[in-house]
Amino acid sequence: INNTMCTTTSPKVFTIDQPSSRSARSNLRSGEKSMFKIPMFYFTAISHLVFFYTINLHSSIVVDTILSKGVPVVQTITVAPVVTIFDWIGRVIIPLSTEKGYTSRTTLVMIDYLVVGVGLFVLPYANNYGTVLATCVSFGAFSGHAMTVHNPLMAQYVGFNRVNVANVIVTCFAAATFFTKPFVIGYFRDHLGSYDGLYRIMGIVTISNAAAWLVVNSIMRHRKARTWTT
Repeated sequence: INNTMCTTTSPKVFTIDQPSSRSARSNLRSGEKSMFKIPMFYFTAISHLVFFYTINLHSSIVVDTILSKGVPVVQTITVAPVVTIFDWIGRVIIPLSTEKGYTSRTTLVMIDYLVVGVGLFVLPYANNYGTVLATCVSFGAFSGHAMTVHNPLMAQYVGFNRVNVANVIVTCFAAATFFTKPFVIGYFRDHLGSYDGLYRIMGIVTISNAAAWLVVNSIMRHRKARTWTT
C-alpha cells in the first residue's frame, strides 16, 4: 500500500504579510499629499495654534494681573478653582450639543473664540474681585471647549487615520512658539509696567480668529447650498 502524504498549509499565526516597499511608499506618499493638500488642515492648525498660545499667555499672567488690581491674595487664589469648574463644563457638557445635532463644531468654535476674545479684551477694565471673577468665569467654559474640540475638528477634515500626525505637527509648532512667551511677558511687565495692552491685543487676535471662522462657515454653507441646488 502506497502511503500518500497530504500537504497541508500551516496557518500563519506569528507571520504578518508585509506589503511591498513600493506600495507602502505609494500609500504613504498619497496619504501625505491628501492631508497637506487640504486647506482646512492649515486653517484649523493655525487657528488652534493662535488660540492655544493666547490662552497659555493668559494662564501665565492672570494671577499677576489680578494682584496688580489690588485684589488680596486670599481672594486671588479662589479664581482658578472656580474657573476650573466652568472649564470642566465646557469640556464635557458643551460637546453634547454637537453630538445631539443641535449645532456644528465649526459654529461652536467660532462662538468659543468670540466669547473668549471679548472676555480677554474687557479684563483690563475689571478693577475689583467681583468683576475679575465674573469676567474670567464668563469665558471659562468656552475656553475649555475650544481646547477639547480641536481633535474632533481636525479629524473631521484630515480623517481619523491621520489626525495623530496632524496633532504632532501642531504640537511641535506650539512648543516652538512657547520660547517667545518670556520675551512677550517681560516686555509688557518690565517696560510697560502693565499687562493691559497685552490683554487688549490677545482679545483682538482671538476675536479676529472668530471672524475668520465666521467667513469659513459662510463659505461652507454657500457651497452646501449650491450643491443642493445643483
